[in-house]
Amino acid sequence: MRHIQIYTYALLVTALLFGYSPARAQSTSVEMLYQNTQNLSREIAQLQTEAKALAGERQASLQLRITGRQLELLTAFDTLTDRIVAEENDGVELTELKAKLAPQLLALGPQIKTAINRRLVALDKLEETHEALSITWMASYLEHNTFIDHAYLTLTQHAKNLADLKLDNAESTAYLHRALQQRAEVLAGQIALTQKELEANLHSLTASPDDAGTQQKVKSLEDKQNINTESLKSTVALLQENGLESGRYKEILINSTGDITADILDVNLLKRLSQTWLKNITNYVLDNGAGLFFKLIVFLLILLLFHYLSRTVAKLLRKSLAKSTMPVSFLMETMVVNLCRRMIMLIGILLGLSQLGFSLAPILAGLGVAGFIVGFALQDTLGNFASGMMILIYRPYDVDDLIEAAGVQGRVQRMNLVSTTILTIDNQTLVIPNNKIWGDVIRNVTAQKHRRVDMVFGIGYSDNIEKAEKILKDILDAHPQVLSEPEHTVKLHTLNESSVDFIVRPWVETENYWDVYWDVTKSVKLRFDAEGISIPFPQRDVHIYQTEKTA
Repeated sequence: MRHIQIYTYALLVTALLFGYSPARAQSTSVEMLYQNTQNLSREIAQLQTEAKALAGERQASLQLRITGRQLELLTAFDTLTDRIVAEENDGVELTELKAKLAPQLLALGPQIKTAINRRLVALDKLEETHEALSITWMASYLEHNTFIDHAYLTLTQHAKNLADLKLDNAESTAYLHRALQQRAEVLAGQIALTQKELEANLHSLTASPDDAGTQQKVKSLEDKQNINTESLKSTVALLQENGLESGRYKEILINSTGDITADILDVNLLKRLSQTWLKNITNYVLDNGAGLFFKLIVFLLILLLFHYLSRTVAKLLRKSLAKSTMPVSFLMETMVVNLCRRMIMLIGILLGLSQLGFSLAPILAGLGVAGFIVGFALQDTLGNFASGMMILIYRPYDVDDLIEAAGVQGRVQRMNLVSTTILTIDNQTLVIPNNKIWGDVIRNVTAQKHRRVDMVFGIGYSDNIEKAEKILKDILDAHPQVLSEPEHTVKLHTLNESSVDFIVRPWVETENYWDVYWDVTKSVKLRFDAEGISIPFPQRDVHIYQTEKTA
């Protein structure tokens, strides 16, 4: 019997959801629509008479048909009302038809009110027939609330139909306003009570996370809260449609769900929310200000302590690396020291946050998840990281070294595990990814203490070779920055087309390379000019032949 009633209610809700919408059937006459309502009314009366003579399942089945016919009648009345209003706007006189229709329309309001009151009583007695928060209880709770929400929607449409036909809708409207305000208050109270019960069970679940009974109760309370909030949303929409105050209920919806949507947001609500939040913040500061201030002081002291601790550890680490027998590049030293400092500061920040009341477990879990996501998204960066590690391990260059790598030449300014910053000869700063450097030839110009300067000087074929060779050696011997060891080289190297070329290769300190190169080049030019030795340049003879023209 109860299952049949549930099916009956389900059909009613479905019909209200999908069938109750005004439609204007312009191709159908008003008389035909009116006859349709009369036929449905007679069918309903006949079915009700038959139902009185039945009992049990047969009576419940017939009641199901009656409910369906009643919903068809409601839809037919809505269609007829819209058509009558349209015809009257076009100048058609329908006073007689409206007089016939008025008693039937006025009788619909009490029927809807009766249906609503029955459902409200059923909600109050729900725990007498079902175990609280059980599956059957939750199904009935949802079904009753859905029926009531749509019944109020139906009553709202009914009051509008009466107004459209200029019939007395004062009683239906007054009842509707009272009922909507009362329902909004009841739902607001239920949401508050359910929220408190839910918080208590969540607290218990924190102490006993494996308690299956508490887990199921939390799930049921969350479902119940969702049903209440959806019903309150529907009620708030009807309050707005009927011009009633709904601001406080919108605030409850936002506080309970956390959702701020366009359909419930307005200026007054924003003002009320701002005042509420400001009041809550003020009360919290007044109640917890002293403790919060003390925690903030402890947090700052922890950060200051770990800042000095990180600096001390960095100094000790630098001294240890400087005294270490294992050769460590400046880049490696800088990376290790900075990494240790940052790790110490991270520990200090986490400890400080724990003193402020933050739980470290979610923070650490969030850092782990964030690290995984960032690592997956930045795969190229991980390649740079690996290349940076290889550079630090094998040390092909260090800070202040002049290198050629990735197609550029410049002095290394700094390096991290992702990129290397190079200052070019013409003072441009270039940031090069480490994988581009490690994947190419690296030429370290300043890695060695000594460098050889390779120069070539040419003399004419008519000049004295021994004299030129002696002059070149004298210039190198006289230059203070040319090293005696390794010994410099001056040799006749090539007999070119227009010159006899000497190679001149002095050894110098690496930092003196260009000074020696420029000084020696200048000195050779001056000495050759003074000693009468020519420095030939390519020459070309051009012969012009003239031919006589014949007549």
